[in-house]
Amino acid sequence: MLHSTDYILTPAISHQSTLPPPEPNAYACSMLGRIASHRPLALRVGLCLLLVLAATGCGSDDNDDGLPGDPITCEWFTGANCWRATATEFGACASDSQGAFDASATSCTSEDGGQVSFDSPVPAEIDADYPWDFTVANNGTPCGRFQSTGDGFVLTTPSGDVRAAANIAGEVITCPDGSKYSIPMSDAFECLFDLPGIGWSESSSTLSVNLVGGDDNSIFECTR
Repeated sequence: MLHSTDYILTPAISHQSTLPPPEPNAYACSMLGRIASHRPLALRVGLCLLLVLAATGCGSDDNDDGLPGDPITCEWFTGANCWRATATEFGACASDSQGAFDASATSCTSEDGGQVSFDSPVPAEIDADYPWDFTVANNGTPCGRFQSTGDGFVLTTPSGDVRAAANIAGEVITCPDGSKYSIPMSDAFECLFDLPGIGWSESSSTLSVNLVGGDDNSIFECTR
């Protein structure tokens, strides 16, 4: 069985120097192209990672870098944190079995009761700026929802919402309890591939999706 984590992270790291510069109010997406692209069924992989979060502002809740919340370093992303906990909860709840898309490409169901529902039909090829919006359930139990936003992501599970947003100033994670953590853009580049994100691998017959930054990263694999 193919999993996104098998194909995305290592190639992405090897292409760090070729990533385009970040755009304001955007997160970084890297399309790694097709592996053996001359073959029509070859695998294509992509990765969207949060670069810098939240708008700058002023006020008593801002830290010394002008970002809201408590300042953090790269160690925050590799340790215990609310994004990791929520992403792990999401992945642990999701079915481990391969599912199949329906004719409308808006739902993927596996034989063991796993289901992924999409806000709109999933295209045959996913672009780097594709707006992800899907909900996952397992045997009727809601696992959560992942949504792309204009400046990052929102991940919702029964434990609450984790919001990650980015602009040219830095990154801010808002945890389910309302606490905020921020890192300046210059520091975020030091741990680019530890930042919250979504990765995928696809061919003409299969789409696999994982979240970056959790301990149970695989979310779903669906045949087309």
